[in-house]
Amino acid sequence: MEKRKFLTSLVVVILVLAYANAIFLGTKVKKHFVLVHTVSHGAWCRYKIVALMRSSGYNVTVIDLGASGINPKQALEIPHFSDYLSPLMEFMASLPTNKK
Repeated sequence: MEKRKFLTSLVVVILVLAYANAIFLGTKVKKHFVLVHTVSHGAWCRYKIVALMRSSGYNVTVIDLGASGINPKQALEIPHFSDYLSPLMEFMASLPTNKK
């Protein structure tokens, strides 16, 4: 429970700092966050944070890693850690260089 409170507090602090930065610097840059789940979870576990961030005006993408969430691969189809991370790496490669 303490870990969850800490992570929630950390996300709130990040959002507040990003908002304050945009207000004080007068920039209208729309930040894009890519959220990645931990082991034994999927993108679904971030739905509350995604809703909060999107309602604050941020662009948010949540990735399901290999054999997690709605990713169609099975655990036995992922012999290497790089295979597990391939959905994230493919998404990052698809972004323009100035957006990474």
